[in-house]
Amino acid sequence: MIIEGCASLESYFLKFINEEFRNLMDNDFKDVFKDVPYKVSIGWLSCIDHAWDTICRYKTGHLTREYVRNKFEYLHRIEYTTNFESSIDAIEKDGLITIKRLMVIVRVDALNKTILDNISNLERVKEWIKVVLRHEIGHLIHYKTFHNAPLKEYTDTFKQRHDELDEFEKWVDSLDEVDPDEYLRRYHSIAMEAMADAFGGITVDDVIANEPRIPSDKGCKYEIKTL
Repeated sequence: MIIEGCASLESYFLKFINEEFRNLMDNDFKDVFKDVPYKVSIGWLSCIDHAWDTICRYKTGHLTREYVRNKFEYLHRIEYTTNFESSIDAIEKDGLITIKRLMVIVRVDALNKTILDNISNLERVKEWIKVVLRHEIGHLIHYKTFHNAPLKEYTDTFKQRHDELDEFEKWVDSLDEVDPDEYLRRYHSIAMEAMADAFGGITVDDVIANEPRIPSDKGCKYEIKTL
């Protein structure tokens, strides 16, 4: 693999992600979002920015010790496992939801770890990114159905996801060792995750086939040349 035009792997992959996102939005999903009255975009988030958003940005009232501890436990759990996420910025008025923005977010610190863990097979990382972007855009396609929808429909949907995710995490915590493929199959059976796959035009088999795998240390040898 030859990398041109960027002085760092991070810059190279962020540029690749942005170009792939734009390509999907301008072609495969052009008709889906062409008439929406809000912005659909992609952005980058550092671990500090993510911590601020998670702990403080939407919090009202006092920051209790227990609240902060629980948030940090969550951040620690996903620190290097969540490379991408999708977000909906919306307000409620007269019992209806109005979307202000939909966004795919790249968590740069987690992405950098994925890149380094798979330094011997960066082409696979690129193929994985293409699949993940389709999944995240699938979430945005689902989210757009909430525009002008009743607040209850919105809150009930996300409550169901929270409950299903809680059950999934309890299953993970109950095991001494988790099979990677079974992990992905169970995660993508969560209702909103399965919908994102369908809207994005992928299957869980696509996800499994392209998931980066950290190679074995046995017989591993890297040669790094510097200028």
